[in-house]
Amino acid sequence: MNFGDILNKAWKTVWNNKILWIYGFFASLMAYNSSRGNNFTWRENISMGPGNMPHFLQNFGWRMNNFIEQVGTGTWVALGIGMAFLAVIFFLVSVFFGHLGRAALIRGTVLSEEGTRLTFGGLFKEGLRYFWHLLALSLLLLAGIIAAALVVVLFSVFTLGIGAILFACLALPIIIAVSLMVVQTTIF
Repeated sequence: MNFGDILNKAWKTVWNNKILWIYGFFASLMAYNSSRGNNFTWRENISMGPGNMPHFLQNFGWRMNNFIEQVGTGTWVALGIGMAFLAVIFFLVSVFFGHLGRAALIRGTVLSEEGTRLTFGGLFKEGLRYFWHLLALSLLLLAGIIAAALVVVLFSVFTLGIGAILFACLALPIIIAVSLMVVQTTIF
């Protein structure tokens, strides 16, 4: 297998069909970021004592506290519900466009190899055609992950933690195998 030829052919496909870039961006919406950041909390810095904090931060803290007390609890609850609603809407939209983009990207590559001229609307229709297939595959994978996590937790509890060590050693090969299987099953 000549990897140079494969990469060269892939580059020509992507370069000649720049519409695939848009659907590649859509597909990237499925790449959920799980990083937690630096775990910085204000409570840790307040423990230094108010005398050790810079004056502008003390003044800012007092003003924020007054603002929060003046606004009232009902407003904060409504704001929290609104933010949760927006988060759910954003999640659903990103799942839709992520799966649509992934399906359109795969079909666009196949159609490009066949010599078909790619258009945005045509790829959108192709993406919609395979959207439910990819969503079902993702939900099936999610159900499998939840079931596997439950098995690991129950086995670890019954073996008093020894099972957790066993599964920690097996986790990487299993994850690699499942990831490869998922990538191979999404080619239509």
